[in-house]
Amino acid sequence: MSKIMSSIHNYCGTCALIAGGLSAMGFAPLGLWPISLASFAMLIYLLVQTESIKTSFRLGWLWGLGHFTITLQWIAFSFTFQDAMPVWLGWGAVVGLALYLAIYPAIASASARWLSAKLGLETHSNGGAIGFIFLLSATWILSEWLRSVLFTGFGWNPISASMLDTFLAGFLPWIGSYGVSALVIIVAGISMMLLRQLTWTQIRAKNYWGLALIPLLFFISLEIFHTFIKKPNNGPVDITIVQPNIGQADKYRSDSRQVNYQKLTQLSSPPIGNRNLDKEKARIIFWSEDAIPDYLESGYPQRAYFNTMGGSAENALAEIGKIMGPHDILMTGGTRLEFEDNALLGARNSVMALKKNAANDSAELFATYDKAHLLPFGEYLPFRNILEPLGLARLVPGEIDFWPGPKPETITIASDHPEFGGVKIGIQICYELVFSGRIIDRDNRPDFIFSPSNDAWFGPWGPPQHEAQGRLRAIEEGLPVLRVTPTGVSSIIESDGYVTDQIAAGVAGRIDTVMPSSGPPTFFAKHGNAIPITFALLILFITSISTIAISRSRRYRNI
Repeated sequence: MSKIMSSIHNYCGTCALIAGGLSAMGFAPLGLWPISLASFAMLIYLLVQTESIKTSFRLGWLWGLGHFTITLQWIAFSFTFQDAMPVWLGWGAVVGLALYLAIYPAIASASARWLSAKLGLETHSNGGAIGFIFLLSATWILSEWLRSVLFTGFGWNPISASMLDTFLAGFLPWIGSYGVSALVIIVAGISMMLLRQLTWTQIRAKNYWGLALIPLLFFISLEIFHTFIKKPNNGPVDITIVQPNIGQADKYRSDSRQVNYQKLTQLSSPPIGNRNLDKEKARIIFWSEDAIPDYLESGYPQRAYFNTMGGSAENALAEIGKIMGPHDILMTGGTRLEFEDNALLGARNSVMALKKNAANDSAELFATYDKAHLLPFGEYLPFRNILEPLGLARLVPGEIDFWPGPKPETITIASDHPEFGGVKIGIQICYELVFSGRIIDRDNRPDFIFSPSNDAWFGPWGPPQHEAQGRLRAIEEGLPVLRVTPTGVSSIIESDGYVTDQIAAGVAGRIDTVMPSSGPPTFFAKHGNAIPITFALLILFITSISTIAISRSRRYRNI
């Protein structure tokens, strides 16, 4: 055992890097959360062994480099679906992004070490190590929050996402994803403390190994209990989710547009032989992000419609109207264009709400939502004047950048609609869903969240991780989440985070069901990220006060 510990100390940087890479095993699609917990425990063990702020920063950065390189490897897959840049550049993008994102766990680690030094904590002792663990849990909250807001933010995979299927998910409605990340650090740290007390002699002679299993057994028992608690699917709104299984390679090919559209419309026809849904009953139909190749708004210069199937917005709406029942609502992703003086300036990644026009059986556009949080290098190229001459481009085809909408919005179906009057739909398009505390209009709370996405170009790891972000948001907000993609993973997520219906990647299909009920606004839904930030400050305050009080008490006893 002493040789193993000596090796860990001698190669602490390598151990941190490997532990960071292994942490990815706890996230979707693998979901091996004990490995992630062990990874966090290893990082904490390495940190408590050093007294140096510089070394703490380096260890946190190396752990983050391993973590983000593995968890974000799906980004490289997306480069295979474009020809503006070399495909190998995708792996450079993964490593480059990981080099940057690793700064945040490094900041958390170095900040905790700096605070512990200011408080005079001796982390080689049990009391000092426990104080350090709590300081790290607080700085980790602040670092994950900063990661989600700085430079437009990248909130993908907070460490709480690895614990979605454990009892820790039960704290999400109260303290949000970043707050639960602090609890993960605390649990991992306490587990490390128990293991640190053991020696190989004690394990053999005194059977103290059982103590090390206590956190693991506690987790497993609560997870089993958590699994059996499920809420019924009892919403009143009939819905149809459509996944036509359109791969990214076929999405933008002009010779595939008609075939793709036929797949979409055939799967959207009124259900037959369903006991809950019949041909006469109204539905809300959900299509994915950028589902249709036509522009549905009239008034663009005629050249804008040349490469579309319908040749005009009116023709496209007439075709869509053929698959809609008299009282159906269709929510679809699409593109809106921005012209000025006949010049095309930009585009909007939008969701469009359609209803049937009783006068001519055509579809009629009655509301739109424009994506507010765009993906850098995906929907727009930042610093275009600098990066474009270097050969860089955005991944989505086209020469113009997308423009952002103002903020999260709620679309309300008109109260005079006979089936769905007053139903409120929150919209979050694809990447927007990853931003904890920033996905709904809190002044106009929706009944559920519709998140159309296009995960077809993110390989086997990207879509399950994206679905996990949806589960986090559902639990935090107490709202069902509908994820709809062209080819997996499309799913219905209840307000407690359970996936009740799903269409896997590579499968064409539909889900005919009723909308799960929403819960009341959670504590987090009411107050947002003010809660985890306050939680972090509270941990820092209590730890500092406790440390100072204990230190003074010891000095008093020594007088």
